[in-house]
Amino acid sequence: MPLRMRGLTRSVAFERVGSADGVGLVSDSYRLCGFVPMQGAGSWRERVVPLADGVALRLDDESWEFDVEGLREALASARLERWSGAAFDLPDELELFLVTSTPQVALLHVSDTLVARGWFAPSAARGVPVLISGGSFAYRTKRPNEATGGFESGVVAHGPDAEGVATRYVELLRRWARDHRRRGAARIRYVPRAAGAAEPSPGLVAKRHGTVAISWS
Repeated sequence: MPLRMRGLTRSVAFERVGSADGVGLVSDSYRLCGFVPMQGAGSWRERVVPLADGVALRLDDESWEFDVEGLREALASARLERWSGAAFDLPDELELFLVTSTPQVALLHVSDTLVARGWFAPSAARGVPVLISGGSFAYRTKRPNEATGGFESGVVAHGPDAEGVATRYVELLRRWARDHRRRGAARIRYVPRAAGAAEPSPGLVAKRHGTVAISWS
């Protein structure tokens, strides 16, 4: 079935299982996919938070409040780069890990024009997980590095706490590369229960009729 999790879509093959929580579904496999959003009674509208011309945050959580003015000021602040020393690989798996490992991650979308001007790394043009802390933010980038197998992952950060948010992001990149750098490392479980009970928690996504729990092996 097609499943949306914090702005990302995956096609998931589920098996029905029983547990102490009742009958649920556990993933057998999953793949990157795109699909037309649901219409009618089951529809869900993506939330878009504009920060500047050609710059916006996209996410599913309607309850998350942002320091929009602080983030707009951060856009004009100096750019800080930090590198992880870890391999950049399997970007779809890495994206899923990032958005499900901390509740402070949205997707940053930037216009091609701003990327061409050098104001943002190319990753932001396609939509990239962005870690937000108050009026500061950091997002993933990469650079060539033969020592890490071709490319090395890193972050670009802006704002008054750029160093702190960059450090947190780099640790996530290192953890994924060290422990989960392979296909199918996520276990996706769906349990029918009251909607809304799962937020905001790492690895838990509230749905209208239940909860999706994502863990990593």
